[in-house]
Amino acid sequence: MQESTTVETFLKERTPEAFSPVIDEHVGMLRNFVYRIVLNEHDTDDIVQEAFITAYNKADSFKGKSKFSTWLCRIACNRSFTMIRDGKKTTVTDGEDCPEMRDASTSNTPDKPMIIKETQSRVMTAVSGLPEHLRAAITLVAIDEKEPDEAAYILGCPKATLYWRIHKARKILEKELGDLI
Repeated sequence: MQESTTVETFLKERTPEAFSPVIDEHVGMLRNFVYRIVLNEHDTDDIVQEAFITAYNKADSFKGKSKFSTWLCRIACNRSFTMIRDGKKTTVTDGEDCPEMRDASTSNTPDKPMIIKETQSRVMTAVSGLPEHLRAAITLVAIDEKEPDEAAYILGCPKATLYWRIHKARKILEKELGDLI
């Protein structure tokens, strides 16, 4: 896999100074990914921080069979699932914590921001109602536009299982959001 120069430098040097640019390069992507799974800004920050610490400490276990960002997402995904399974309840926010949601609500007509915010709230509520394994699958493929092989690796499941999870998530969301779809 072709890696960025920041990742290559870190993998050679393994120093905190070399890891800082890796964090800068990947933090936005990782934060958006984790937020879509846990739906809570504070939990997102904790998980992203833990994922970077784990990646730094276990860099020697990165074999280069996938992209570094994919490996980082897998670490964060596993930590997200663990947090949810351990009973830490995710709370749905109104989307203002998520940059994509915040940007979408700007408009030049008076009622459009309100309509968009109501729609976002319904979508966030429907997505938050999905079990975490379905929420992660639909997030990776439909929102983050990851290739199925990469998404399956991140989730630690076969590609066929990924396809089933996406299908199941879409069916549930279609039932919940039928008038929007």
